[in-house]
Amino acid sequence: MEGISGRSRRTAALLAAFLGVFGIHRLYLGKTGTAIAMMILGISGCSLLAVYFSFTGYRVDLSAYHIEYYMLLAMGIVTFIVVGSWAVVDFIYTVSGRMRDRAGLLVRRW
Repeated sequence: MEGISGRSRRTAALLAAFLGVFGIHRLYLGKTGTAIAMMILGISGCSLLAVYFSFTGYRVDLSAYHIEYYMLLAMGIVTFIVVGSWAVVDFIYTVSGRMRDRAGLLVRRW
């Protein structure tokens, strides 16, 4: 029989559901490497979309910077799709009891 982690499945699931794109649930489980990767992707996706919407809100012409509006939007959306899908898969794994913590123990305790 495999070991059971002392971490709470409920806490990990809630963190994955609400802050999953920033990898907070992975920090909780001790998986710092992948948590940092998710944080970088989540923050860069937010930043790209914020820049896009701030420039379009002020009607700034980005052609002077050789950046097209749609490229910022597309990169932001693609980044969010990637990290969002990763967070949804982690949420499903957590709720089903198949998520593991840093030590490789299953997170099963609610």
